[in-house]
Amino acid sequence: MIAAAYRVLARNPGAASLSEILTEAKLGTRSFYRHFESKDALLLAMFEAENDRVTRELQEKLAAAGTPSVALENWIRLYLALVFDPRRQRRTSVMRLPQITVIPGYAAVFVRAQERHRRTLVAALTEGTDTGVFECSDPVGDAVLIQDLVTSVIARCRDGIQPGTVDDAFAAIHGFVVRAVGARPRGT
Repeated sequence: MIAAAYRVLARNPGAASLSEILTEAKLGTRSFYRHFESKDALLLAMFEAENDRVTRELQEKLAAAGTPSVALENWIRLYLALVFDPRRQRRTSVMRLPQITVIPGYAAVFVRAQERHRRTLVAALTEGTDTGVFECSDPVGDAVLIQDLVTSVIARCRDGIQPGTVDDAFAAIHGFVVRAVGARPRGT
């Protein structure tokens, strides 16, 4: 049902109906209501599933990074990919549709997703601080500000306010962030 909802919302972002979603999924209303109490519940579950997927990917990329500096780079790159990678951008666009963002309970789910994403960054910043790679980082506070910065750049790019490539966005963000956390140059 979630995959069907994605397909319908991608085709008809304005007002996908439950009947369209059920037709796409080749399911009846009885089957639907065994799993979800409403279309809004389905859309929130879709949003949560997408954010869980992003959280798992962040955890995997950061765990495989090898160093706190690479983990920080990977976190920024993965977050930017949500808008710059065409495949991810389609999914991100669906998740930002007004049909989803106005659902009661969306704000709480969004906040929880942001917190889970940020925890992966806090872990990388904490390791960097503990090992002396980041000489002046406050991991929890810096993670909030880094996430806000990246999210702001994503919004400006998505809305056409800030033109440029993913490499331009990464260079600007990464350069600022490494100075802010006091990152030692690699190899020192």
